[in-house]
Amino acid sequence: MKHIIVIALTLFLAVFVMAQERNYISTCGKTKTSVKWSEEHKDGKIYLNTVQGNERHEYILDNAYKTESWKIINPVSNTNLTVSLKNG
Repeated sequence: MKHIIVIALTLFLAVFVMAQERNYISTCGKTKTSVKWSEEHKDGKIYLNTVQGNERHEYILDNAYKTESWKIINPVSNTNLTVSLKNG
């Protein structure tokens, strides 16, 4: 019984961690930029969101990490583009 509780708790914490936002610092020469991303598993899909400056990317992937759709949004450059896989 103790092993079942430990396994259940481990699975619960793993799912909780997967939905958290992560922050990375991208370095290119002397320029450092913050990149925030989050990954969430829901409804048999993987939802990946990244933010870098004014630009936001939203990806929907299948369980094999194949991209089903990608969206880029940047209000400063007036960009709102979605690309979807229709016959894949």
